Amino acid sequence: MLIVFTGVTLLKAERDLKRGVLKFSASLTKPVIEGMKWQAPALSCTGSTMVGQITQASLAMSAKQMDLFAEGEFRVDVQTVSKFEITRMELKGKKGKGFRHVVNFEARFVGAEILALADAWILAVGDGVGTMRVDGELTEVTEPAGAEA
Repeated sequence: MLIVFTGVTLLKAERDLKRGVLKFSASLTKPVIEGMKWQAPALSCTGSTMVGQITQASLAMSAKQMDLFAEGEFRVDVQTVSKFEITRMELKGKKGKGFRHVVNFEARFVGAEILALADAWILAVGDGVGTMRVDGELTEVTEPAGAEA
């Protein structure tokens, strides 16, 4: 199963002695909603935790501005992509006049080399956005169903 996330930003990368986590933010698009088998959030939804996780996943992320990252693509294999949360964001400079929904999620990994690659991405791309292809197995988890805030 392949899902393509757009407007992706790598927010944070952290690791302890055993494992690490990459935290991302992406635009909530119709292909993501359909690929994850979610229902579209209501226009009034300000926040929601979504069910599902992607296991045994491969991530391939490319920056919108291609020359920013020397390696071209950020490619890693992770154990899970999970903890999907939808948030309503006001559009910049349009307070009260427009919004968009974003999905925040995290990817868990084991290898130390992934953290080095993530740090290189953050230094090179910073707040820049990109596109991420996630290939793995979609599974159900026992998180609460899309409870709206």
